[in-house]
Amino acid sequence: MDIEMITKPLLAWFDNRKNLYGIAAFIGIIVLLAMDFSYYAEAIETVPFGSAVPVDTGGADTNDTEPIITNWTVVKEDVLSASGSVAIGRPNSDGDYQEHPFEVGDYAFTLYINLTGDGAVRPDFDLYLLGPSGKQVASAASAEASEHLVMDSKDLGRAGAGTFTAQVDPYSGVGLEYSITGTVIYHVPEECEGGVCPA
Repeated sequence: MDIEMITKPLLAWFDNRKNLYGIAAFIGIIVLLAMDFSYYAEAIETVPFGSAVPVDTGGADTNDTEPIITNWTVVKEDVLSASGSVAIGRPNSDGDYQEHPFEVGDYAFTLYINLTGDGAVRPDFDLYLLGPSGKQVASAASAEASEHLVMDSKDLGRAGAGTFTAQVDPYSGVGLEYSITGTVIYHVPEECEGGVCPA
């Protein structure tokens, strides 16, 4: 094997400045990516459910020099569990719904409402949710037996804490039965004992 035939083109390739610049740029990109990934790998932490989670509120102290860090505890609370039955379903245009009130407190982060329906002939349930003011804040009205609602922290903040009411509308079907559950996820400040914070 003629070694010179192999090495000569290779050395000529490295003598080309454009190729050297490309190699240098490629190595630089690899180094930057490695540094970036190592930084985020150290920053990411797995937080178990129910533990205190440090959250930067974006505020500042009286000197406006350091951010205020508040620890929050994630709390899950089942707020609704009910069931019902209706012989014949029909649209409740007059507002005659099956109503299920429940309470949502301060620091609510997410609200989940699940309605599971069944029936002998084409069951169709609709679900409406009223806030503490009595106004509708969410709805789910597909042509299905089961419906689901989710409210995030922004929606819950606009509605406010208090008594919510889930309205079940047996829209159509025969021999209808349903069950409804509700769960609230709270992000409670750690300094609030028992979920109750000082005014």
